[in-house]
Order: sequence, then C-alpha cells, then structure tokens
Amino acid sequence: MNEIIPAKTPVKRRRHSPEFKARVLKACQEAGVSIASVALQRDINANLIHKWRREAKGDQKPVDKGFVPVPLPVPTGTAEEVVLELPGIMVRWPLAQIDRAIPWLRALQS
Repeated sequence: MNEIIPAKTPVKRRRHSPEFKARVLKACQEAGVSIASVALQRDINANLIHKWRREAKGDQKPVDKGFVPVPLPVPTGTAEEVVLELPGIMVRWPLAQIDRAIPWLRALQS
C-alpha cells in the first residue's frame, strides 16, 4: 500500500514595486493607523513592512547596543553592616569582616 504523493510546487515570492512600498509606508504614517492593520488590508506580513521601514531609514538590521554600564555605590567599609535574620535571632555583622561570618553561618547549619 504505497502511495505516491506529488511534490509540492515551490511557492514564488511576490515582488512589490517601489511605488507600492511607498504607498504602504505612507499609509502607516497616518494618525491612529497600526502597521498590522495596514498589512492585513494589503494581504502582506507586518514584518515585511517593518523591513521596508528599516530600509527606508537606511538601516539594514537593528543595531545591538550591548550592555549599558551602571555605576554602583562603593561601600564605605566600616559603617556598613549585614543584617542576618534567623528564626529567633537577628545578627548585625560588619561588612568589612563578612569573611568571618561564613564559618559561623556554616556552624549554625549543623
């Protein structure tokens, strides 16, 4: 029981004239009109309109700006402390000596 399934014919991409693209982009600039609604009216994908907009601006791809550095306050040392709240107790530990708190906390676990 072998069936022969005919191969699908390749779908040809539609080509749009520069005039059509200009009309679509102009329609998107009207007040209160969304790109999605313009795309639906013209039976095209909204992503295609976004691509045309980038091309019209001269951008080929969105630019990745990376991470933006954010300055953090530097601890002053002796005045700052860590507050550890455990069931029944509250411990204030100087931040400058936090390395001494680690063995103490491990001892509490056992």
